[in-house]
Amino acid sequence: MVAKLNLDNVLSRFAPCPDKSETSSWKEYHLIAASRIATASELVNMLLPVGVPGKTAKEMLNGLISKKKSIDTIQEIYNNKAVMGMLQDLFDGMDTDLEALSATLEWGEDISRKRNIQGTPLLSYLLSQNAVENLDDAKEQLRKIVETRHKVLTKLAELKEFGEFDAKEWNRSEVDFAHLYLKRIECAATNLDAVLIWSRYINQRSVCHDNGLKTFVNHVENKVLPVDTIGDIFEYVVYRSIGRKIYRQYPELEGFSGEKHDKIRAEFVALDEEIIKLTGKSFAHEINKSKYVPDGVTSYKVSELTELHLLKKEISKRTKHIPIRQLLRRAGKAIQALKPCFMMGPLSVAQYIQQGAISFDMIVMDEASQLRPEESLGAIARGSQLIVVGDPKQLPPTNFFDRLADDSDDDDESEASAVFAGTESILDICQQLFHPVRTLKWHYRSQHESLIAFSNHHFYNGKLIIFPSPFLKNNRLGLRYRYIKNGVYKDRQNMAEAQRVVDAAIEHMMKFPEESLGIVTLNQTQRDLIEDLMDRKVRNIDEAQSFISKWEEQGWPFFVKNLENVQGDERDIIFISTTFGKPVGVDKVRQNFGPISRPDGWRRLNVLFTRARRKIELFTSMLPEDIIIAAGTPAGTRALRDYLDFAKRGILTSTEVTGREEDSDFEISVGDMLRNRGYAIVPQVGVAGFFIDLAVRNPDRPGEFLAAVECDGASYHSSASARDRDRIRQSILESLGWRGRIWRIWSTDWFYNPRRESEKLLNFLEERRAISKTEQIDYEMEEAFEEDDTVIIQPAPEEVADISEPSLPVANEELYVEVGDIVTYCHVDNPEERKIAMIVEGESNTQKYFVNENSPLAKAMLDYAVGDTVPVVVTGVNPKFFIKILKIQRQGQLTL
Repeated sequence: MVAKLNLDNVLSRFAPCPDKSETSSWKEYHLIAASRIATASELVNMLLPVGVPGKTAKEMLNGLISKKKSIDTIQEIYNNKAVMGMLQDLFDGMDTDLEALSATLEWGEDISRKRNIQGTPLLSYLLSQNAVENLDDAKEQLRKIVETRHKVLTKLAELKEFGEFDAKEWNRSEVDFAHLYLKRIECAATNLDAVLIWSRYINQRSVCHDNGLKTFVNHVENKVLPVDTIGDIFEYVVYRSIGRKIYRQYPELEGFSGEKHDKIRAEFVALDEEIIKLTGKSFAHEINKSKYVPDGVTSYKVSELTELHLLKKEISKRTKHIPIRQLLRRAGKAIQALKPCFMMGPLSVAQYIQQGAISFDMIVMDEASQLRPEESLGAIARGSQLIVVGDPKQLPPTNFFDRLADDSDDDDESEASAVFAGTESILDICQQLFHPVRTLKWHYRSQHESLIAFSNHHFYNGKLIIFPSPFLKNNRLGLRYRYIKNGVYKDRQNMAEAQRVVDAAIEHMMKFPEESLGIVTLNQTQRDLIEDLMDRKVRNIDEAQSFISKWEEQGWPFFVKNLENVQGDERDIIFISTTFGKPVGVDKVRQNFGPISRPDGWRRLNVLFTRARRKIELFTSMLPEDIIIAAGTPAGTRALRDYLDFAKRGILTSTEVTGREEDSDFEISVGDMLRNRGYAIVPQVGVAGFFIDLAVRNPDRPGEFLAAVECDGASYHSSASARDRDRIRQSILESLGWRGRIWRIWSTDWFYNPRRESEKLLNFLEERRAISKTEQIDYEMEEAFEEDDTVIIQPAPEEVADISEPSLPVANEELYVEVGDIVTYCHVDNPEERKIAMIVEGESNTQKYFVNENSPLAKAMLDYAVGDTVPVVVTGVNPKFFIKILKIQRQGQLTL
């Protein structure tokens, strides 16, 4: 049994032992074991030539298998050209030095893992065949580099004594080869100025980084942002960030919508107008509900009836009505209850209302500059409150009748009341007694700024708020200068000028019947001349008669008035005849212009210059230079000369010469956008007080503006009330021709989406441009002035007598000395001695009291009125002496 186990143990080294279950007897087992022994003997005999003592057959078999695999692997290596190219002569089959090869591979892997030398020449330098020698050389070079670097850092540290220096910042270039580094240092050494600039930049860059602008700086340094726009971009970013912060602080801005706000404004306008109408009706209702009409006394005797009973009796009568004064005395309370508002002049109040019969809660006086204090006090005494309305820059009450009644030589004001001293009207007194004086500044009668600009500049100190027109001055708007070259001033009239005015008036009536017309002259004689010529002209012209009838029915009748009587009137078109000019045979205009040359003459001109709504045509025989200005020239004469110059040259003001710039960056931004799109922009269009933010010129019509662009800037938020801001201003602009031309941009919408707002505005302008091309042009642009020298004076025979020898009543006009008048005067030094002189065109004759018109005495008196004190200058006589004009007698009205 022991022998069997030993045998199995030995045989198991060569082959597995059979399973016991496979043999049924020892004989069978013996046979199997013999077979196994024979096989093992053969195997041993085969392995003996290659066997190694001490090794088992199994170990030898495993060795043979490994050798076979090695031979196959070596052959594969020999057959792989890529591997053989890499191993080169280091591979020698079974004789290969594996240790050397392994060390080489490990060296290559270590070098390749060094990221700091990847992609550099050093990598290939250390992986070459001479790696050992190269390594030693690299170590030596590195030692030198470290040593040199230490020296550089030491020097850089020494440089810090001269200022802050960051070596890492200085050496942060993409390629840091030593020779390039040296080149940079040498460049810096030879360009110290640039180094200083660079150091400042680095400091500012650091500050920007500290303030959260690192991204912005990176964009600049990487040239993402254009260099020439860096400042604008930075400013935009800063203000936009500020704006967004403000929006976060004020949620109402965040939620603002221009479209929504425009709807609110439209609703406000409609409701405001409705409220005004309803308020008037409400007041009327309340007044009517609370009124009490006294019945008064009833009686069979008419003389005893009072109040309502008397009114009913008088209404039922057809004739024999009682006088108005008596009616108001007996039935005044009933009349006042039925009609609480009376509209009467001061003289009518005194005439018809007996003191104490009726009292009023409020007295309102209009045109108070023409109301004398003594005429006004009666009306004032009949009320408990007073409102006085007037313009102190316009005409005072006439003093013609005062001069007729005042024959005294001395003006003694010592006994006059201090209140009345130096005053002419009730307005003057109220300005002294009541403060503060409220001023109405809005002027919207004139539909073109040139019609009011002169008065605003010269008389109102530019304080009037004037609304600009969408049109430049043209033949249908503004002020037009028409020079009558051959006009002659004789006998207080100018025939050539009168005929030209009449022809122009007839032409206007025929061509422009939709525009009302008025004619104003500078004296009554010229007025009567023009009125007479008009009467003769219109008799056979149906269109002129229709024009006169039409405007008479509409309450704006055609008129011809002199300067003294035109206050309070207004018309679409005003023709002015300045009347004065060069006398016959004289090359100079007399430097006295009647009432205009008096102390308050400028007020008369102010009235005259502000009568027109659409246009003034100035017919004149004078050029501005015909009026000579000196130190003592009266203000009225100066104003006339300046107005002639303004009308001729238009240099005082025009729509776009304000010189004002945009009020805000918002307006500048909108204006720049429009200019970039090809539109011509005029900022701050206007004259005084009110300016349109941006006016867009019409590319197709040089004489007008295409649109007005309003921004919610200073002119918008400075309004005292929403009514002024959102309704009245726009309604006035629309009435002056801007209807359909106004576009508003809200700053909040522009801030959030300027592109969208720009497109909306540009679409509006294109629509306006298309509409303007279909609109009919009713005007032409005019030259600077019209010189009219084609007037031919050919009056009919029956006209000559009427014009050349006028016998017109002048009781209601001040007389001014002219050729042909008999003048009574005295020397101021000797007022008791009265003298007479008749001014003639011929030679002087002392016996007949004839004085030639060119004599010093005549020149002194011409064009002055009764009561005036004038100097007489005689050549060679010094000093000058003064005379006072006492009386003027005109041929045809002589009273002896």
